[in-house]
Amino acid sequence: YKPIRAVPVAERTEKFLAGKSEISATTPNSSYVGSSSPDERLAPSPRQYLDKLREELDDVQDVGSLDSESLLEPEKAPAPWVHMRPCKFLSLGLAVLLLLVLFCVRVVNMPDQQMATPLQTTLAAPPLAVHFSTTASPATRWITPSPHSCQAVAGEASSCSLSKGPISIGGYRALHVLKAGALKPGWPVGEVEVTDCHTMKLHRQARAYLAETCGNGYSNHAYSAIDVRGKTIRYSVDLRSAGCGCIAAFYLVSMRQNTAPGACEGDFYCDANKVCGQACSEVDIMEANFRMWKTTLHKATDHTGSHSALFGRKYGPGSDCIDTGLPFEVAASVDIEGSQVLVTLSQRGCSAMALVEEPHLGESFRNGMTPVISYWFDPKPGSSRWFDGAMCRWYNPKRDCGASVILSNFSIEDTSVMVNW
Repeated sequence: YKPIRAVPVAERTEKFLAGKSEISATTPNSSYVGSSSPDERLAPSPRQYLDKLREELDDVQDVGSLDSESLLEPEKAPAPWVHMRPCKFLSLGLAVLLLLVLFCVRVVNMPDQQMATPLQTTLAAPPLAVHFSTTASPATRWITPSPHSCQAVAGEASSCSLSKGPISIGGYRALHVLKAGALKPGWPVGEVEVTDCHTMKLHRQARAYLAETCGNGYSNHAYSAIDVRGKTIRYSVDLRSAGCGCIAAFYLVSMRQNTAPGACEGDFYCDANKVCGQACSEVDIMEANFRMWKTTLHKATDHTGSHSALFGRKYGPGSDCIDTGLPFEVAASVDIEGSQVLVTLSQRGCSAMALVEEPHLGESFRNGMTPVISYWFDPKPGSSRWFDGAMCRWYNPKRDCGASVILSNFSIEDTSVMVNW
């Protein structure tokens, strides 16, 4: 092909002006734009110009013989045709710009609800039910929290002779408080009072079990079986009436899994000391009076267990930290494996802790355990030295054990203890 030569702007301008001068000289009474004669005023139309090019191409056998310079030099084409192509592109650009401006205005003025709906739909999720095990296998039996209210449980309790009323467990649900059949074989059992769905008062020699349902007879299937691995149990306690020789207890046992009625009026109670004839795992979060606090973990048939104690300057009547002459708070945190329990007592900004480890309780925790509350003493003086002998020298439990102890404001929640125990 013949090389194409670019024509400088100055040269093209000079030739274009020269052409205009020639046209003006031949038509002195008219101008290129303003002539009164249509034939002289109007330049060839674009279609006429294209027809002229086609005629030239038809006459040329060799493409290389075409004078390509003539196609690049605008002065060889009529001036209106030269200026028409840029105007077309400018109009198209303005039209596209106008469309973009209209689109932006529409988006900016769009209602907030329309713009937020897709994001809200993506992020919104239904409320999650609180579960007490996120790692339990499909074969594990554990109770899923349900929305039972205190009113609903109270309605059930009205037709159930065993229920003393509902108790609310924050983070879980309201449960029945079932009075035990007997404290020990042949021992009478004390009364249990539940008020306002939040407070439980246990009179001397009382024991109670937390249950999902109730009836007019005992059944191990009625008892709660809560997996508290990775959870913290909280409650408030008032022990000011429990002197030397008295034991107020909050603990967990495997009653749901115990299929033998036992020797305490057939209430299916079991513990590590076989008090009612049946053995099972036992987690004593609290065994306490106003002189001594113990937390003990027992495997089934392990009478002694592993324990940690609080007493003396940190715990007791008039203590600088936990003054047992006043109510205080309890938080019992269980690790995710179910092998360690950390109990924290708190009052007036001071805390005291007891940590106990027992690696063989994981399966019992995983299967779910039943909360038990009791307040008792052995009528024989001095029989509880195993418990509070380090702090008590004289025993008269019938005199020193007050009428009742009070526990309230129960809850179960995800543990916030972030330490490697």
